[in-house]
Amino acid sequence: MLGCAGLAMLLLHRTRTGHRIYAIGGDRNVARMSGIHVKAPVIAAHVICSVLAGMAGHLLASRLGVGSPTGGSQGGYDLLSIAAVVLGGTLLSGGKGTISGTLGGVLIFAMLDNVMSVLQINPFLKDVVRGIVIVAAVAVYARRSIVVRPRRFGPAGGEPVRAGGGAA
Repeated sequence: MLGCAGLAMLLLHRTRTGHRIYAIGGDRNVARMSGIHVKAPVIAAHVICSVLAGMAGHLLASRLGVGSPTGGSQGGYDLLSIAAVVLGGTLLSGGKGTISGTLGGVLIFAMLDNVMSVLQINPFLKDVVRGIVIVAAVAVYARRSIVVRPRRFGPAGGEPVRAGGGAA
């Protein structure tokens, strides 16, 4: 996993294709109007994603000992993977996100699962704890974007302005 993450970081930060993938992820139309040929990076991203998904399927099959088409969704891996990405700071609306942040989200959930397994916590309670962690992360992110700050320009001692604009 760390090897794949390292290669993906090199691809995204050190190659033209990686920069184009970031640009297209931010806004496809703006990237196209900026002169980026959109089709090739999108196809490359899909191929890379498919290869990595195939590798993940092989690892899951080796872990479970059987190849089951519903093993990922029944094991809760689909929701857990999305939660780890969001916890790592990636916006689901696109445009922002890092592999290191996603690895941080995965690490948080792995540590949480290990601690709860050692403490022999009920598996149903594990889902509740994961949900609380996700809600707390979303609340912290929402609070961070609504921070009140003083007005930069205009009359001195003016009213504070919310991050989204307008007076508080």
